[in-house]
Amino acid sequence: MLQIELHPEAAIEVEETVSWYEEKVKGLGLEFLNEFENVLQKITYSPNFWLKYKFDTYRFFLHRFPYAVIYRKGKKKVQVIAVMHLHRKPFYWKRRQ
Repeated sequence: MLQIELHPEAAIEVEETVSWYEEKVKGLGLEFLNEFENVLQKITYSPNFWLKYKFDTYRFFLHRFPYAVIYRKGKKKVQVIAVMHLHRKPFYWKRRQ
C-alpha cells in the first residue's frame, strides 16, 4: 500500500467542495468527503488500475459527484494533484508539481 500526499491546492479543493455541498444540503458535504476518502483508499491499493490521463497522471472518477481525482504515482507514494470538477476548466492543475 502506497502513502497518499495531497497537493496543498488539492486539499483546498476538497475543503471548498465539502463546504459548498454542506451549504446546499446538510450532510452532503460529509458524503462527498466519505466518497473521496474511499477513492484514496482504492488508489493506494491499486494505483495502476485507473485511467492513464494527461501529463503523466491518472484519473479516478467519483461515482456520485461530478469530480475526478487526478494523481501521480511514485515508488513509495501517490500524489493527489487535483480534485477536479468535471464541468470546469479541464487542465487548470497541470502546473502543479
